[in-house]
Amino acid sequence: MSETRALTHDDVEQLLGSPVDRGLPLRGQTFSLSGGLDYRVSYGALTVPPERTEALWAAAGLATSAARAFTAVLMPAGWRVEPGDPPSWWPTDPSGLRDLRARPLVPGGWLAMGYADGTAYLLATQSGTRDA
Repeated sequence: MSETRALTHDDVEQLLGSPVDRGLPLRGQTFSLSGGLDYRVSYGALTVPPERTEALWAAAGLATSAARAFTAVLMPAGWRVEPGDPPSWWPTDPSGLRDLRARPLVPGGWLAMGYADGTAYLLATQSGTRDA
């Protein structure tokens, strides 16, 4: 069974592992596919002033040397995921983003973020076996 729902500030905080200013405008969606293997992909766009992006990246664990190494392996191909069609506002070509960074996301997934025109774009995947 599949489901698409809105992405919330709570969801973003959980994915980043750090608090997010709830005054920052957010748009996003999460696509979930459940069954024997649970799978979720989240697309988010958080309006962030340019001077706050580095702090956001650091709080999300994306400013480390390990994240830079993970990014070099995962990107740009990891920016396109299946299943779960991205929303119409999603930047499907990551070459237009700056500061594209990624890190592993537990359980069984990864988090990627990039920045363009005042917006931090977030892409997260998670998968894991559902207990019966």
